[in-house]
Amino acid sequence: MKKTVKTKLVVLDMEGTIFRSKVAFNQNGKEYIGGVWTLLCDILGEDASLANKKNYERFIHRNDPGQKSDYYGYFRFVEDTILLHQRHNLTKSQFYYVINSVSYFAGVCETISRLKENGIRVAMITGGLKALADRVVWDHGIDTCHAAAEYFWDGEELKRWSISPTDFEHKRALLEMLHNDLGIAQEEIIFVGDGDNDQHIAAYCKSIAFNPTGKELHNHCSAVITQEPGKEDLSAILDYINW
Repeated sequence: MKKTVKTKLVVLDMEGTIFRSKVAFNQNGKEYIGGVWTLLCDILGEDASLANKKNYERFIHRNDPGQKSDYYGYFRFVEDTILLHQRHNLTKSQFYYVINSVSYFAGVCETISRLKENGIRVAMITGGLKALADRVVWDHGIDTCHAAAEYFWDGEELKRWSISPTDFEHKRALLEMLHNDLGIAQEEIIFVGDGDNDQHIAAYCKSIAFNPTGKELHNHCSAVITQEPGKEDLSAILDYINW
């Protein structure tokens, strides 16, 4: 009889896994709804919103055959998004209002607490903003976190930033580095994510698709959790942990 391998590391995506992927923002009597990156451009006006959409399309089609422009990777996409924020005068108050408006899914506290109580390390690898990831670190005490961009402010003005490519293939590379450094075997790792950008990291270890938004992720996961919209609960992943 094959012995069950105990889970030693759980790696979580952030938006769509820990936090709801969309947030509502009210400004001057107008409501904006969207993901954090998009929303931060939309609230800055039509020019910023359209430029962001153009950059996103360029990024999504970066590997298309016949692409004439030079390669447009995640680092450059994030950098251009931040430059839009700076150029269109995103304020620190606006930024943190959006960051603090993002809602946790139900079950996040219970899930992370139970994992840690059982000696399982908890990490987060996200293509999102470090300020949002910092909320999870502070609120729930996860062990390690990799996020795409950290903002630095001078009063209300966005002055500096630091970028780390942490999406698509980069997620997998970061996990490889983490598990090698910790001396944890691949079969002792579980990844939990929701988007097609998670397919590379999901293929590296045992993985759970949590209310997945795309079809590609299914192909790389041993379990798929589908819940009714509005009733998502991260604690459902605990049924798939080897204690």
